[in-house]
Amino acid sequence: MNQEIASVTKFASENLAQTSNGESSSRPFFKVDKRGVWFHGFNQQGEVLSPLWICSPLHVPAKSRDAHNGEWGYLLAFDDADGKPKRWAMPASMLAGDGTPYRAMLLSMGLQIAPSAQAKNQLTVYIQTQQTDMRVRCTERIGWHDNVYVLPDRTIGENGEMVLFQATGDVTSQFKQRGTLKQWREEVAALCQGNARMVFCVSAGFAAPLLHHAGIASGGFHLWGDSSSGKSTAVRVAGSVYGGKDYPRNWRMTDNALEMTAVQHSDALLILDEIAQVDPKVVGDTVYMLANETGKGRATQTATARRVATWRLLFLSDGEVSLAHHMGEAGKSIKGGHDVRMAHIGADAGKGLGIYDTLHGFSDGATLSNHLMSMIEQYHGTAGMAFLEWAVARSASLSADLRQCVTELTRDMLPTDSHGQVARVAARFALVGMAGEMATEVGITGWPAGEAAQAARVCFAAWLEGRGGAGNVEHTSIIRQVQGFLQAHGDARFVWWHRALDDRKQNTVNRAGFKRMLTKEGIAISSNADHHRAYGDRMLLDGAEDTELEYFVLPEVFNNEICKGYSPKMVKKLLMDRNLLVTEGKGDKVRADRNERLPGLGNTRCYRFSSKIMSAEA
Repeated sequence: MNQEIASVTKFASENLAQTSNGESSSRPFFKVDKRGVWFHGFNQQGEVLSPLWICSPLHVPAKSRDAHNGEWGYLLAFDDADGKPKRWAMPASMLAGDGTPYRAMLLSMGLQIAPSAQAKNQLTVYIQTQQTDMRVRCTERIGWHDNVYVLPDRTIGENGEMVLFQATGDVTSQFKQRGTLKQWREEVAALCQGNARMVFCVSAGFAAPLLHHAGIASGGFHLWGDSSSGKSTAVRVAGSVYGGKDYPRNWRMTDNALEMTAVQHSDALLILDEIAQVDPKVVGDTVYMLANETGKGRATQTATARRVATWRLLFLSDGEVSLAHHMGEAGKSIKGGHDVRMAHIGADAGKGLGIYDTLHGFSDGATLSNHLMSMIEQYHGTAGMAFLEWAVARSASLSADLRQCVTELTRDMLPTDSHGQVARVAARFALVGMAGEMATEVGITGWPAGEAAQAARVCFAAWLEGRGGAGNVEHTSIIRQVQGFLQAHGDARFVWWHRALDDRKQNTVNRAGFKRMLTKEGIAISSNADHHRAYGDRMLLDGAEDTELEYFVLPEVFNNEICKGYSPKMVKKLLMDRNLLVTEGKGDKVRADRNERLPGLGNTRCYRFSSKIMSAEA
C-alpha cells in the first residue's frame, strides 16, 4: 500500500513541474521542485510576477471519499524536515473558511508553509486545483473495512481499492511499536504465564479485533479491587499489545471525547483507567453507550442531523470500586444490562499475592509489577501488529473457525440451566480465551497451549461467583434490594403489630408498615395477650430464636422505595413466583396485594411478605 502511494506521489511530482492545467503560461499556475511549491502569477497588466514560494514540496496524489461517496477530501503527501514521509487524508470541509485548522495540522506534521497571507491563500487554491484521476476510500473509524484493517497511519491488507483513515483532528496514532516481538514475548508475555488474570487481560487485546468475525457484540470487563492489588499493572500490560504508556485512556472525559476515543479504538482494545473518576450519575449510561456501539444523536449548526458515531470494541476497565458501588453514590442501582455489558472480575487471585498466582522468582507482587511496567516501556505494540497481519491474511476463513471454537469453550464453561444473560457474557469470555490461544498458536505469546483458555475459565468463574450464580442478575438484585430495605428499616419504620395500639408503643417516624411475630408453630402474635400466652412475662433467648417475622408494607412504600429502579410489575411477579408474598385471590384473579385489617388503619390494601423473605436465596 505504501509503495502504491509512493509511486503515485512520484508521478505527481514529475507532472506538477509543468503548469497544473496544461495551458500556456499566460495564466497563473503552480510548479513543484525540490525546494517546494511555487506560485507563478501576473499583475493586472499581464506582467509576470516573481515566483511566490508557498510551502515545502507537497503533492496531492489522490482524492478521497467515503463508502457513500460523501465526505470528500484530498490525500496529501510530503516529507518533513527530517526526510520522514508523511501522508494525510484531509477532509475537503477543512478548506472552508480561512483554512487555519488544516494549515495548523500540516505545520504540526512537519510541512513548511510561507507566513504571508497571499501564500496561505494560494496553498488552498493549489490543493483544490490539482488534477488527479486516482481515488481512495476514506473512513473516520479505524478497524475492519471489508477484509482490510485501517489504522491511523497505515492500512493492513488490500481490497482492490486503497482505504485510508481520514480525520479533521489529530492524526497521531496511539498504535506505536518499540522493540521486537521476540523481546515483548520474552520480557512481558513470559511473566504473565501462570497468572490467570494477567493472561486474560493480554488475551483481551487479541480478542478485540475478532468481535466481528465471532459475531459477538461489544462489551467489556472491569477489574476491581484494592489499590495495591496490581490491577493497574494488568491493564497496562494489556495495552502493551498495541502501544506504549499513552495507549490506556482515562474514564474521566466528556461524552464527545469518549465517542471519539471509541471510534479511534474500534475493532481494538479500549482501556479505561480508574472508574471512580467518572461522574457516578452518568457512568451507567456510559457503559451502555460503549457496549451499544453508537454515540448520541446530535444536530449540526444548520439543524440537520449529524452523523452518529459508531464503533465495535472490547473495553477493559479498572478501579477500586465496582460499578454498582459507584452508581450507588448517586442513588442509582445497577441493572442486569450493566452486568451483561461490563463483567466484573475481582483483581485478587486469592493466593495472597494480589492479582498474581505466581511471582516468577520476584520477591513480591510490587517488585514484579514494577519490573513489568519497566519492560512495557521498552517493548510494546509489536504483538498487536503481528496479530492483525495474521488476522487479515486469514480473514476469509477466520469467522467459521473462530465461531466453532468459541461455541465449544462457551458450552464447556456454562453451568447447567444458566440464564441467557450468563450465556452472552460467557461467549465474550470464551472469545478472549480463544483469541489468546490463536495468538499462541502463531507464535506471538510464547505461552503453552491451553494457557489462555484456562485463564478465561478462571476469570469467568470469578465473575460468576461475584454476581451470585448463573441466574438472572436482575432477579438477584431485586431480592437483595427487598431484603436490604427490610434489614435497614425493620426496627425504625415498622410498627410491632401487637403493640400498635399500646400506649407504650415506640414512636415510628415515616412509617413503612407493620411487622408481626409468628411462633415456631406459625401462630401470629396479634395482641399483647397473644404475646403473653406464647412467651410469658419475658421472652427468653430460645423463644426469640424460634420466632419469625412477616412484614406488611404500605403500597406507596412498596412502589416508590422497595421497587426503586425496577418495574413494580416485575418485582411483584418475581416475589409471587418465589412465594415470598402472601397473595389474595386465585387463578387469573390472584393479586400481589391484600386487603388486611391493619391495627389503627382498618381495612387497607398492603403487601404481606412471607416470613421466608429474609432467608430467601437471591
